[in-house]
Amino acid sequence: MQIILNGTKHIIEERTTLHDLTSTLNILNSKIAIAVNDDIIPKSHYLNTWLNDNDRVEIVTAFQGG
Repeated sequence: MQIILNGTKHIIEERTTLHDLTSTLNILNSKIAIAVNDDIIPKSHYLNTWLNDNDRVEIVTAFQGG
């Protein structure tokens, strides 16, 4: 299955959740925000949000700045 992750095509396993994806990317405990097809997904829903073929996923990492 293919998704578009931050503008780049990525192949992932069928039946992948956002939790699975963040775990695979080693960003599970990071301060991040995720949108799937332009909808922001609360962190509490990552386990129950299943990705579909050709979904557009944007992951943004928070950082301090000045």
